[in-house]
Amino acid sequence: MEKLQVDFNKNLLNKLKTSIPDGIPYLEWFKCWRGHARFNGELLTHLYFVISVEDIIHHLKFNYKYLYRGDERSVILKFDYVDNQYIFTNILIESKLIDKNDNIYEYRFDADLKLDTKYLVERDKEPFYTKLEEYDDKNIIKVNEQYFSHTPKQFKKLSKILIEKKILKNIDEETNFKYITSSDKDDIYLIIT
Repeated sequence: MEKLQVDFNKNLLNKLKTSIPDGIPYLEWFKCWRGHARFNGELLTHLYFVISVEDIIHHLKFNYKYLYRGDERSVILKFDYVDNQYIFTNILIESKLIDKNDNIYEYRFDADLKLDTKYLVERDKEPFYTKLEEYDDKNIIKVNEQYFSHTPKQFKKLSKILIEKKILKNIDEETNFKYITSSDKDDIYLIIT
């Protein structure tokens, strides 16, 4: 099967720029080469945009001490989809620190750049991604939500939503998506590459 190049709609990317707070860069939007669309049942709930660190690193208005500065690492911008509006909620950044087991960690910050979640990333294993800790003003909450990747398949109803909302171009209802599921939620994350 020939791989179809699926891209984000540039009009959508331009619209989303207006909801990103000061201090969160968006300058290399058109190099946004992958991401995720998250659904709960047939309801679109979130969009995630993966942006190369090299495009974004020198423009962050905060200096997170563990920020990775090389090769394929990335920054993810997360938007909630509520009442037909996209709301910027988080930036996720992989750490440059690798532990004795070669594990990589990812940190999620809220729109005010406060750390709110820590994830373990194990790229060649299943689960490949695990939520470890959530933070509030006074506490560290231990969690163990695991994420699993799956081989491509068609999601005709979800593809139709992506088409109708003009999120992607070069897509039809027959498009196959790799996807991610969580151990704690019924959500499906369609991988956009």
